[in-house]
Order: sequence, then structure tokens, then C-alpha cells
Amino acid sequence: MLELNLNLPLALPPHESTNASGKQRPIKDYYTGKELYELGVKKIPMLVEGLFLKTGIMVLAGSSDVGKSTLARQLILSIAEDRKQFLGWNLNLKYNKAIYVSTEDDSIAISYALNKTVKDEIEKNHLDNIRYVFDSTELLTKLEAMLKKEPVDCIVIDAFADIYDGELNQLNKVRSFLSNFFNLVERHGVLIIFVHHTGKRTEALPPSKNNLIGSQGIEGRARQVIELRMDPLDSNFRHLCLVKGNFIPEEEKKSSYKLKFNEDLSFEMTGERTDFNDLAIIPEKKNRAKIEQTDKIVKLIEEDKLTFEQAAKELTKEGKKIGKSTVNNIYRKYNENKSQHS
Repeated sequence: MLELNLNLPLALPPHESTNASGKQRPIKDYYTGKELYELGVKKIPMLVEGLFLKTGIMVLAGSSDVGKSTLARQLILSIAEDRKQFLGWNLNLKYNKAIYVSTEDDSIAISYALNKTVKDEIEKNHLDNIRYVFDSTELLTKLEAMLKKEPVDCIVIDAFADIYDGELNQLNKVRSFLSNFFNLVERHGVLIIFVHHTGKRTEALPPSKNNLIGSQGIEGRARQVIELRMDPLDSNFRHLCLVKGNFIPEEEKKSSYKLKFNEDLSFEMTGERTDFNDLAIIPEKKNRAKIEQTDKIVKLIEEDKLTFEQAAKELTKEGKKIGKSTVNNIYRKYNENKSQHS
């Protein structure tokens, strides 16, 4: 784990700094109610309409290898390319620029991911709008200097546990640590997304803000928490779950947005939603569903004489979206098991 001094090097002294409007704004000890009222805020500004706030601290959490970094990378590529939407949600951009702090993936891994995802010369030309940071030493000082030089819409810090050198379950220390980043948000009007892990045993539970490792200190300071969850039946799909959002309607926090995970390391929206309770991985339920799915595929292929592609389309019509390659794999495994027990 990287060393990080939690004392003076992190703390930035009060001074005049550049906020998201590009103007100098003094850091004040307090604001009067009238000053806040006269800001005239009628609607909470959103970076991704209905999903990510324009400014603040949020957490993107999930288990290992679920695709957290992939989702974060897709967001900043959308920002850099000045796209109008991200996964179907409208983007409200100001600078079309982002910063990505990577502590888990090195430059080789990031280069590989970009070459898999970026498809043409036009997209390639926008990559200069993303600045990658691999050395997190004195990170706040670096970010302050980078934002002064060139403001951005979003900063991704991947991963939280690598830049925080204390005990994750020590509530006061975690909140104190995050306060330094909150001050950075206040000075520059930027969204900071921390990529974080959920507990190993939480997959047996529905998505929740309480599933984060060291949950109380982290989620308590974050304005939003999103959990990315593997589909319990098909590894080609993920579920984006809004588990905390101070300005997100409550009905949005009860069911997931189902995403398809593509071979080019990108996600796409399926248009389906799933109740959080149905995402808990209960072994008996999972096994029963797999058996039912296999039986259905065998019937479609052996009795109805459908091709893998036709069987996939038939299952999709029934609300079980599945690709022909998955149908092929399930049928192949069925025959392998059958031959072993014959």
C-alpha cells in the first residue's frame, strides 16, 4: 500500500483559489443565509442527469473484477469526447476534461484498456483531455496545482484504499481524511469519484451503502454511493445500483439499471431494471435458476430445432436477455456433463 501522510502534507492552507467558474474565490469561514439564498440555486446541478452530481464526493463500489474501473474510464472518455450522453443519461459538461488517479493499474494496463476501447482517430484526438496520475504521493497538492492550471469536470481516484493509509473502520479518521478532498471540491467546483471495494460476503445481500468496506466513514461523507453488482445468473451483465443519493428520488434506490458488458471493455444500457432483492446471490436460488435456464435451452435446441442465435432471441423475447455465445456455452456444458454421467 502506498504511504500517505495524513497530517500537514494533505492539509492545504486557506487561500484564494480558482473555482469551477474560473474566477478567484476566497475561502470563507462562514456564509450568511442571505448569501446562500442569493446564489439562486433552484435545481441541484448534475454532471450526469439523474445519476452523478455536478460537484461533491461520491463513491463507486463493487467486488473485485466487476468492472468498476471500466465504468469510471467510460465516464471520463465520454467527458473528454464531449459526448451528449453517458449510458443514455444526459451529460452536462463545462470543460470536457478529467483527471484519473490510478493506483491499481499502471501505464501499460491503462494503455491496453484505451486501445481496446478507443475505436477511431476522432476519439483518439480527445485523449489529451484526460490527465492520468500514477504516483499518489502528496496527491492533494498535485491535484490543486493541476486544477489551477486547467479545471476539469471530474476526478476519478482509483482506488480509495490505496491513498488512505489508516484503518478503514475508524470513522473519525476516514471522515477527516475525506474532508481535505471536500475542501478541494469547494474550491474548484469539481466532482470527485472514489473507486472502492465492497465486502466479500456482501454479495449474499441486496445492494446497499452498508456493503462498502469501512462503510460508515466513507458513505457518511459521500453525497452519493453507487454499487456495481455482477448479475447473479449471467456474467455478461452488471447492475448499476444507486444506493445513496441525497437528491435522487427514493424510487431510484430500489432497483438497478442492467448493463451489458462488451468485449471492447465498455458497458451499454439494456433498458432493464431489477429489484435490489433479486440481486442477492442465494446459492439455492441461483442453482435452481441455472437448471431452469439450461432445461429451456435444451428444449429449444433439441425439440424445437432452433439455432443458438434463434434460441437466444426466443429467450430474450421472454425477458431473459442472453447472447448466442452464452446459449452455446450452456448447451456445451450440458452435453459435457451428460457424457460424464452416461
